[in-house]
Amino acid sequence: MRTLEDRITHHHLNIGIFVVLFSIFTASALLLASVGLYAVIAHSVSQRTREIGLRMAVGGTSRDIVWLVFAQGRRQVAIGFMIGLIAAFGVTCVLRRHSG
Repeated sequence: MRTLEDRITHHHLNIGIFVVLFSIFTASALLLASVGLYAVIAHSVSQRTREIGLRMAVGGTSRDIVWLVFAQGRRQVAIGFMIGLIAAFGVTCVLRRHSG
């Protein structure tokens, strides 16, 4: 048998542990996603070196080239964001059904 204060303190401690763990997982996932996106864009740019050189030779500015690379990256981020949102909503619905 424990007092109500002990039970409340113990409950808050458990929630605090989960918050810390989920924060660590979130930071790790964000880091991995960022590194992955950088790797994909770097690979894409290295594959298009000749195209970029040709664009600059015919008068393309560095701003145009940077815009081209960012547009491609923005498209990939948008696709990943949409897939992530759909998956998150799906998992949320499944977890709500099974939790109560």
